[in-house]
Amino acid sequence: MAASYRKAGRTADAIHLLEDALADSVRLLGENHPDTLAMADALRDWTGSRR
Repeated sequence: MAASYRKAGRTADAIHLLEDALADSVRLLGENHPDTLAMADALRDWTGSRR
């Protein structure tokens, strides 16, 4: 869903969804799970953050 929002130009909505999904992934899978890491990387790309 977040990728669809971003493609439609709704970047702020996409980032919000991805942030929520990342928080859930950390809670459910852990911060070192490959899916969590991929989401965190996507969020950094989308926000321009390289923390």
